[in-house]
Amino acid sequence: MRRWQMIGAIAALLAIVFVAAQFVLPPLSERKIAQRLEKGGGEAQVDVSAFPALRLLAGGGDELSVRGRGLRLSLEREQLLRRLDRFDRVRIVVRDSTIGPFTVTRLALRSAADKPRRYGLTVSGRARADAVGRLVGESLAGPLGGTLGAFAGGLAGGVEVPFSARARLASEDGRARALAASGSVAGLRADGLVELLAGAIAAQL
Repeated sequence: MRRWQMIGAIAALLAIVFVAAQFVLPPLSERKIAQRLEKGGGEAQVDVSAFPALRLLAGGGDELSVRGRGLRLSLEREQLLRRLDRFDRVRIVVRDSTIGPFTVTRLALRSAADKPRRYGLTVSGRARADAVGRLVGESLAGPLGGTLGAFAGGLAGGVEVPFSARARLASEDGRARALAASGSVAGLRADGLVELLAGAIAAQL
């Protein structure tokens, strides 16, 4: 009898922990993500859902929704989407923010329905042509590509130029890869641009 009482007590304790986690972990996760995004300034509203909520301890969940404005984010070179891959559904919208040398008017990144590790991205804004050329060139072909890209961007006089792009992305071993992309900036293809921006957002969540 005593053994069954102990088992019952343990089961009751686990049930209490499980229920408490559903109420405690989502707000904590939302707060941590928002703090990382707001570190350089701006505001971010984050909503996460997960069942069981203990999935959040491993950085994943059912849904991740982010809305940001006035954010100042660094441009992470690792281009990681791994943090997004851990959620079943992702929806990110950033407005009037900066990501490295890019001034983003609007960026929207959403997971593709029924296609794990696939995303759609649209972005518009402006940036210095030489900075864009260097960064996109490095992402595609290393330092030499960066030099050539900077030269190509320099032909535009190093002035700020508008850009817009739309792409379908895949996460391959956590890295962003453009499956299809349209748009350009300073005469350069959009592939490297969208990979950089998607990875920069994901790396700071």
